[in-house]
Amino acid sequence: TYYLMSDFKSAKAKTLFQRYQQMEKDYYQQEEKLNGLRQQYAGANQQRKAKMAPAILDLEKRILQMSEELDALEVNVRNAEKTK
Repeated sequence: TYYLMSDFKSAKAKTLFQRYQQMEKDYYQQEEKLNGLRQQYAGANQQRKAKMAPAILDLEKRILQMSEELDALEVNVRNAEKTK
Protein backbone atom coordinates (compact mmCIF):
# COMPACT_ATOMS: atom_id res chain seq x y z
CA THR A 1 0.00 0.00 0.00
CA TYR A 2 1.34 3.39 -0.98
CA TYR A 3 0.81 6.39 1.25
CA LEU A 4 3.57 8.80 0.22
CA MET A 5 4.49 10.35 -3.09
CA SER A 6 7.96 8.81 -2.75
CA ASP A 7 6.39 5.33 -2.75
CA PHE A 8 5.52 5.68 -6.44
CA LYS A 9 7.85 4.93 -9.32
CA SER A 10 5.53 5.85 -12.21
CA ALA A 11 5.26 9.56 -13.03
CA LYS A 12 1.67 9.09 -14.18
CA ALA A 13 0.78 7.34 -10.93
CA LYS A 14 2.36 10.19 -8.95
CA THR A 15 0.26 12.73 -10.82
CA LEU A 16 -2.90 10.72 -10.29
CA PHE A 17 -2.04 10.23 -6.63
CA GLN A 18 -1.65 13.99 -6.17
CA ARG A 19 -5.08 14.46 -7.71
CA TYR A 20 -6.45 11.73 -5.43
CA GLN A 21 -5.00 13.40 -2.33
CA GLN A 22 -6.51 16.77 -3.28
CA MET A 23 -9.88 15.24 -4.03
CA GLU A 24 -9.80 13.32 -0.76
CA LYS A 25 -9.05 16.54 1.11
CA ASP A 26 -11.97 18.27 -0.65
CA TYR A 27 -14.20 15.30 0.15
CA TYR A 28 -13.46 15.51 3.87
CA GLN A 29 -14.02 19.27 3.86
CA GLN A 30 -17.42 18.78 2.24
CA GLU A 31 -18.29 16.09 4.78
CA GLU A 32 -17.45 18.47 7.61
CA LYS A 33 -19.58 21.15 6.01
CA LEU A 34 -22.46 18.69 5.67
CA ASN A 35 -22.17 17.65 9.31
CA GLY A 36 -22.29 21.30 10.36
CA LEU A 37 -25.38 21.92 8.25
CA ARG A 38 -27.06 18.86 9.72
CA GLN A 39 -26.38 20.11 13.23
CA GLN A 40 -27.82 23.50 12.35
CA TYR A 41 -30.81 21.79 10.77
CA ALA A 42 -31.47 19.76 13.91
CA GLY A 43 -31.82 22.92 15.99
CA ALA A 44 -33.68 25.01 13.41
CA ASN A 45 -37.34 25.96 13.26
CA GLN A 46 -39.58 24.66 10.46
CA GLN A 47 -39.10 27.72 8.24
CA ARG A 48 -35.31 27.53 8.49
CA LYS A 49 -35.38 23.76 7.93
CA ALA A 50 -37.33 24.28 4.72
CA LYS A 51 -34.64 26.70 3.49
CA MET A 52 -31.76 24.43 4.51
CA ALA A 53 -33.08 21.14 3.16
CA PRO A 54 -32.22 21.71 -0.55
CA ALA A 55 -28.64 22.72 0.30
CA ILE A 56 -28.20 19.64 2.47
CA LEU A 57 -29.61 17.35 -0.20
CA ASP A 58 -27.36 18.88 -2.88
CA LEU A 59 -24.32 18.49 -0.67
CA GLU A 60 -25.22 14.86 0.08
CA LYS A 61 -25.44 14.17 -3.66
CA ARG A 62 -22.10 15.89 -4.27
CA ILE A 63 -20.41 13.91 -1.51
CA LEU A 64 -21.77 10.66 -2.90
CA GLN A 65 -20.48 11.60 -6.36
CA MET A 66 -17.09 12.53 -4.92
CA SER A 67 -16.91 9.19 -3.11
CA GLU A 68 -17.50 7.34 -6.37
CA GLU A 69 -14.90 9.49 -8.14
CA LEU A 70 -12.38 8.80 -5.38
CA ASP A 71 -12.94 5.06 -5.67
CA ALA A 72 -12.40 5.18 -9.43
CA LEU A 73 -9.33 7.39 -9.11
CA GLU A 74 -7.83 5.04 -6.54
CA VAL A 75 -8.13 2.17 -9.02
CA ASN A 76 -6.58 4.34 -11.75
CA VAL A 77 -3.62 5.18 -9.51
CA ARG A 78 -3.01 1.51 -8.80
CA ASN A 79 -3.29 0.54 -12.45
CA ALA A 80 -0.95 3.33 -13.51
CA GLU A 81 1.67 2.20 -11.02
CA LYS A 82 1.35 -1.44 -12.06
CA THR A 83 1.83 -0.66 -15.75
CA LYS A 84 4.62 1.92 -15.21
